[in-house]
Amino acid sequence: MFEDARINEHTGETLELFRTEHGIPKVTLRAGAPTNARELLVAFEEHQRSSKGRFDQNHETTVLRYAAPGWSGQFMQGRKATEAEIQTQLKALEAISIEQFCSEAESIQEAVFERTQCNKRLRSKYKCLLQQQLEWARAQWFVAPESMVSSPPRRAYGKGEGIRLCRKNGERRPQMKEHLQGGRTHTRPLQIGLSSVAPINDTLNEQFRAFRQFLITPTGEGGLGVALSTADEITLPVIRRIFGYLHLEQGHAWEDLRLETIISVFALNPDPNLFLIEQGKRKGELNINRYANVKATAIVLAEEDAKKVLHLLKNYFTYDQNHPGTNLIACKSMIHLAKFLYREQTNRVLRRRYEDVPVITGLRVLQNDQRDDPGFYTPTIPNHQRTVPWEDAIEVIRQSQHEAEVNHTFRVNKQTGKEEIKRLRARRGRAEDIQRLLILLLLMVSGGPDRPRTLGLLRIGETFLYGDYDGLSFTSADRMRDPSQASWWIHLLPHQYKNGRTRKEKGEFWARVPDSVPELLSEGKTLYYYLYLWLNEYRAYMNPQHDFLLTTDKGQPFNPNSVADRISARFFKFTRVRVTSTGLRKMYVTFLQRIKAPKEVMVGARVFMKHAEKMQTEIYSMLEDLEKMEHLHTFNADVQRRFFKT
Repeated sequence: MFEDARINEHTGETLELFRTEHGIPKVTLRAGAPTNARELLVAFEEHQRSSKGRFDQNHETTVLRYAAPGWSGQFMQGRKATEAEIQTQLKALEAISIEQFCSEAESIQEAVFERTQCNKRLRSKYKCLLQQQLEWARAQWFVAPESMVSSPPRRAYGKGEGIRLCRKNGERRPQMKEHLQGGRTHTRPLQIGLSSVAPINDTLNEQFRAFRQFLITPTGEGGLGVALSTADEITLPVIRRIFGYLHLEQGHAWEDLRLETIISVFALNPDPNLFLIEQGKRKGELNINRYANVKATAIVLAEEDAKKVLHLLKNYFTYDQNHPGTNLIACKSMIHLAKFLYREQTNRVLRRRYEDVPVITGLRVLQNDQRDDPGFYTPTIPNHQRTVPWEDAIEVIRQSQHEAEVNHTFRVNKQTGKEEIKRLRARRGRAEDIQRLLILLLLMVSGGPDRPRTLGLLRIGETFLYGDYDGLSFTSADRMRDPSQASWWIHLLPHQYKNGRTRKEKGEFWARVPDSVPELLSEGKTLYYYLYLWLNEYRAYMNPQHDFLLTTDKGQPFNPNSVADRISARFFKFTRVRVTSTGLRKMYVTFLQRIKAPKEVMVGARVFMKHAEKMQTEIYSMLEDLEKMEHLHTFNADVQRRFFKT
């Protein structure tokens, strides 16, 4: 634990800043500081008079008319406040602590604006005035300020040292798609359920729920046993895109869409009890001829419908212009849908793979055709356009830290030409930068780059735990004999991540998230430092409505693409390369092989990244082939030297 100090501008008292062992600051104020919101208003008035020679009464108005009524419940009626109304609001402020005032004032002010129907032009004015008071209170350390790190302020814009947080006037934002070749030629959204496409009708929505339950139900219980993440992030979105194609391109009304709109269902295995002979000596026996005719007719109709389904899917492939690998995923999703629709019409005892369903047989043939396509093993975007050296990736982390440490914005005084501190950065702005940095640190420093979906699943106290795991049981930090030895752990169940047969056999996944070394980031700060800073202070500024580690700027949990999009944006900003999450994993494996990492390190990376050995050595790294060719180049050079020497 270490200390720092600063003089309080208002009281002249010394403020002692204590930082804990994790680097999370805590403030202790000595006697003389304001203790409630009313005293804070008086202190701010004295500050204004001493620094500017006068006090702007609008500062008092914004608190007494547009903030205090939210706590007192008494709203000012006339255009000019009476003495009784002023005293009522001042009395209400006495009961409000400074911490409560600073944390709730802005939201309270919004509510009062709505209640009093304040003019929109005036709202902007009074918001700005209230923000000035709150920033001054934090600058005096009457409450925990936005930033208590000891790093010097950096420029938010302008030339020279610092990080640019905004573009110059008229400067165009670089577009990621301009730096790529290949890919889909249109970006029209297709998923039904999006506001730009069409809503999902109630009947179809219920069918989707039943389909999802069928997907994630274990095979032993009559389902397909698909991982929850695969169902929500791959299968269901693909089917919704096909429905969007039917609505937008083929003119199907969204109110009439059903799962059977794509795949019709026929009674391939009719109930024999419906075909019993009712009269004569053979009464009660099966009418084989009638049963066979009905079944044969159903098979013929199902085969004709299968042709229509395949024709629809091929047209969808042509329209969407996707990579053959993406088309293969669409075929798998359609097979899952067909299994759901035909689950009562197939003989699960004799036909466990649904071989008796014509549409499934046809979809499997189309799936194999995609795998045999010459472009299947050719990436849509070449690898060199979406990867950078691992050393550059580390530099992206350091640049992101610089952004996260920007505490103030600066401006140039037009009269003097000197730079002046403009104001403290908005809390939410710095919170977003800290979260972006945290994503990079968790992906690239704690272990091998994990899949983005893993970070989206991290739930405090459930899948993201603090304590110790001994391979059998987990002990939380508050129950450990030595809590200083606690670490953060990722704990996932098989249905929560993409897994193979080996992982399913092992069951749940545990991985320790170690702290980063102090040398990685400036000022000796580490992953755990920013993790605690995020959890203890800045996460709350995003107003999360959940207990997941990461959150959107609207307080909602991340969707499947949230982490991947932020990774690409970070790399594009600093390297002008749109590095994907898959590219990040390839970069790391190639880096390990390039520096000749020991075998046990490669095995550890494979386990952490949930790879098979074949995937790590043959798919995620091209270095082995390059090294083999180097032997050829060396041999050719020796031959050429001998030839010219003679």
